[in-house]
Amino acid sequence: MYHKHNQTGNKEEAEEIEELKETEINNKKEIIICCGIQVNCNDKKHKMLEKAEKYISQAKEELAKMGKEMDLLVLPEQFVQLPETAEYYKEPYGIIDKNTETDVTCITSRTGIDIDIKKKHKDKFKDWASRIARKYNTNLVAGSYPCVGKNGKIYNRSLVIDRNGKIIGKYDKIHLFDAFNVRESDIFTAGNELGIFDLDIGKIGVWICYDLRFPEIARALRARDADMFVVPAAFYRPHREHFDILVKSAAIMNVTPIIAVNQCGKLINNSQKGFVGGSVILDAKGTRKSENYLDENDDENMEGYILGEIDKEFTRISREANPEYANRRIDLYKKWL
Repeated sequence: MYHKHNQTGNKEEAEEIEELKETEINNKKEIIICCGIQVNCNDKKHKMLEKAEKYISQAKEELAKMGKEMDLLVLPEQFVQLPETAEYYKEPYGIIDKNTETDVTCITSRTGIDIDIKKKHKDKFKDWASRIARKYNTNLVAGSYPCVGKNGKIYNRSLVIDRNGKIIGKYDKIHLFDAFNVRESDIFTAGNELGIFDLDIGKIGVWICYDLRFPEIARALRARDADMFVVPAAFYRPHREHFDILVKSAAIMNVTPIIAVNQCGKLINNSQKGFVGGSVILDAKGTRKSENYLDENDDENMEGYILGEIDKEFTRISREANPEYANRRIDLYKKWL
């Protein structure tokens, strides 16, 4: 008798949990107001943070004119410090968490920049990012930054932060850009964990720049029920067409909206090299849903921000019309791969 009663209790408890889950889903916003900040990393670290916040503030004011509030804010890859800007301004390369204590000294073989951690070069980037999320009451994918770990290794890391300023998690770039005469692996250590995060706007899947060229990342995030993809990038010239096509194909092939936020402009020490801009928000069919608010009408060279909306109901309708995920032939893929 006790066992039977326990089963009933478990069933009721399970039903309550399911109801709570359904309520939680229903309470999440259906129209997600997104903002991306497009900048060129051409200044000292603290100046880059000031620049980013200037455009964030402008975006908030523009949304206020429309009677809207920001739900998701995305910054570009490595927007706060590049090896080139560190070398140019003679700043120690790599951001060390203020609580990290280590006696490791390491040198990047690509640039020769001395990263002397014995100097305990602490940085408050996490504090800044958390403050931004709280101040602007928005979920934040804080681009990426060169995070120096306790082991002295540097990770190309993106932080995901909720509206309360709480760091929900991190994503370390999995595919390092060892291509087109660039070797990120000379500086960075690759991550090995998928970036899937649950926020009040739904589940977001995060990857960084070169990861775009590996469709397995997007598919794996879709398999984990990502409602949208978020891609901080510093995509190099002259491959603007590659960037545009890769972003659009990720949305179309996974029937998933995407916000990709890229650096723009030229490298501070090399006028022949730079980034393609082109920050964009696309819906689940790959249709552009963002407007540019740039200093000038030149999205490859100009700084500013983009604004747009992601409609989760439209995503559901699109997935019902094109159930590509259910139509996969994994039985065959396993034989071939």
